[in-house]
Amino acid sequence: MKEVIIRFSNEFREILLVKKGRSTQILDSQLISSPEDARGFLQRNSCSIKKVTAILDDEHTVVKGVTTPIMKPKDIEGFVRTNSAEYFALDQSEYSVDYRVMARDRKKNEMTMILSAARKTKLREIWSFIEGCSLKAAHIFIMQELQTNLAISANGRSAATVSISGSRASISIARGKSLFLQASFESEGNDGEDLSSITDNIMYYLNFYSKQNFGETVEMIGITGDKDSSDRISKALELSFDGKISISLKSGQEYEYLNGIQRENEAILGKQLDYAYPGTRCQSTPFCRTMLQRIAAMTILTILFQAGFLGVEKLLISKLEANTTEVSSAEVTAAKEALIRLKEKAAVLENDISVIEGMESEDKDLLGKLYLIQKSIPSNIGIDRMAMSNKGMDIMFRMKDSSGSTLDAARLVLAINDTDVFEPVQLSFLEMDDSMETFRLELKYREAKDEL
Repeated sequence: MKEVIIRFSNEFREILLVKKGRSTQILDSQLISSPEDARGFLQRNSCSIKKVTAILDDEHTVVKGVTTPIMKPKDIEGFVRTNSAEYFALDQSEYSVDYRVMARDRKKNEMTMILSAARKTKLREIWSFIEGCSLKAAHIFIMQELQTNLAISANGRSAATVSISGSRASISIARGKSLFLQASFESEGNDGEDLSSITDNIMYYLNFYSKQNFGETVEMIGITGDKDSSDRISKALELSFDGKISISLKSGQEYEYLNGIQRENEAILGKQLDYAYPGTRCQSTPFCRTMLQRIAAMTILTILFQAGFLGVEKLLISKLEANTTEVSSAEVTAAKEALIRLKEKAAVLENDISVIEGMESEDKDLLGKLYLIQKSIPSNIGIDRMAMSNKGMDIMFRMKDSSGSTLDAARLVLAINDTDVFEPVQLSFLEMDDSMETFRLELKYREAKDEL
């Protein structure tokens, strides 16, 4: 799948055309200074994509790791807004705050979050530039979080990532699934030639980590950015350590930060740190917004249906009472049966709406699990009916095209198994002659782990 990404740095703007799969492939890139440059880039690549992912690379953006008691999704937003002034010593009118839950430990009743404060002027600049390109912002991520995600994904109890961009550098240190520290700094030399001050800053933060964690040292360091600077800094760091920790270097990988973009289906509570949709969980993902629209639409339809039903019922009753002598017993029976069927349909709609409305307050994040199912369904498979509970989902799927139905059903089952949200589903029930029209899956949630 192709995707357009625009990186907004304080020094430059860069547009990328990437192909995403198991790894990210850069198809083309270009430095741009105006919306005309971006439109020319898209035209050159015969790209008709209308939505872009923006990355804010601003050293004035501040991120912090926070540990709190576990809260319900509806309470997190208010907590962040109420306490943002305590976490950030900034002018609240000039900064926009957003958050993401990184991990939850039910045994300890702890939840770790990453909070971000980005300058509103820079966010307005991004919106204005993207609109000038006749595009829409699908996501607005911040470079500091992408760097933190790289550190968290490293194979180690603690890890640091260092990003070099000209004379500027930044470091993120993660401990487990929580952010310990994130900071940006510049070289004190001319044109970035003297990198000793950057090395000194890196060593300062590594030593600070060790002091705060009773002598524990960072196990892994990853360096990204300019190759020459990365090589020089890596050699300086190797001389500064006595061999007690291992250093893993990723020198010269200019676009390594793209691997720090979090997938939507991996976001806890369905909430990413995303300035395109900052704030509450249901404002953060297009799927949640669609679900709210569906709830509203179903509610309106039910009201209209019930109003129409009551009108039909009164009309039928009045007609029966006024013309009893002219109506046969068969017509009376048919009218009563029609009323019964209407009442049954009304009851089904009311039940469906109550289930959907209840999902928003569920601690098990049913909307997030439903989103995973939606993402897994091939284009020629639809959902005929579905029941949801706190224990699992009972879904009846319908094949829109019998050709290749067995293979598509198998792909769906494998995709659902890959989510690791449900107990594994066996494939033995599938027919092998493409004769199936419907098939049913009873999905049970996996047992809750200590950390989700």
